[in-house]
Amino acid sequence: MHIILPELLEHLFADSGDWLVYRRVYLPKVEGPLYVVAYQSKGYDEPVILLTDMVVENKNLALQMRNRYARGCAGP
Repeated sequence: MHIILPELLEHLFADSGDWLVYRRVYLPKVEGPLYVVAYQSKGYDEPVILLTDMVVENKNLALQMRNRYARGCAGP
């Protein structure tokens, strides 16, 4: 099954009612799963979307991934 990322995220946010969502995905010509982590953030019209090969199989791991990204973007 092929699905477009914006449609997937819309579905995930609608189903969860949460500000943070995650999902294992597979891409053509990429061996193994990848994980999408997306979250709503103040000041942005669209969700912030992260794609990683690190395993994100629950909300706690998704939150950890989001926090790693946020710290990395905050600068020194």
